[in-house]
Amino acid sequence: MSQPPPTTQPPPPPNSSSNPTAPDTSVRLKRAQALEKVFDTAIRTTINKLKYDNFAQCFPITASGAPETLRAVHEQMITAWGNQSRGEFAKIMEERNVIPKLNELDILLEEAQERKASASQGAEAVAASTLPPIAVVTAHIAPRMREANEKLTWQLAMMGKQNEGLMDEIEAQEAEMKKLLDQLVAAGENMEKVVQEVNGAAKDLEQEMEEMGT
Repeated sequence: MSQPPPTTQPPPPPNSSSNPTAPDTSVRLKRAQALEKVFDTAIRTTINKLKYDNFAQCFPITASGAPETLRAVHEQMITAWGNQSRGEFAKIMEERNVIPKLNELDILLEEAQERKASASQGAEAVAASTLPPIAVVTAHIAPRMREANEKLTWQLAMMGKQNEGLMDEIEAQEAEMKKLLDQLVAAGENMEKVVQEVNGAAKDLEQEMEEMGT
């Protein structure tokens, strides 16, 4: 009886480490780290302006009667805003494939510097026709990646300015709320004085009527 032909196994997938120009999306290279650092700095700067003391001035009664509750509300607001901002930033980074593109740009520039250093030492220059396709394609898209990086950096800067404008608006609203609360407190004190005066006048009138009756 004839033996069945041996089954052939598909070749294993190529190891990504064999291609030095393939970007590793699991790590952040220099420009990706710098971009995330800029965003983190903008977030921390904005959060530092949302101090509890300023927040508590808008709610003086709660701040004096239940400071722990008000502080918990303040912390929850800060945490929710920070998580929302970081989530939107991560979504933009993922939708536009920013991290791999920045990693490719770092790798491309590093290889260009190495080739330049080799050429300056008398080594033979590498002809473009001998370069792998990924290197040629990357060289063509490098200007666009730099432009995209600059555009994203500009958008982050504008986002930071918008956050600062939002903080100014929040502080203005807090000041207006404090002013209204002060007016309410003053009105309450005036009303209490009026009530006391009316009660006093009523007692005097009652006393006069009793004296007239006697």
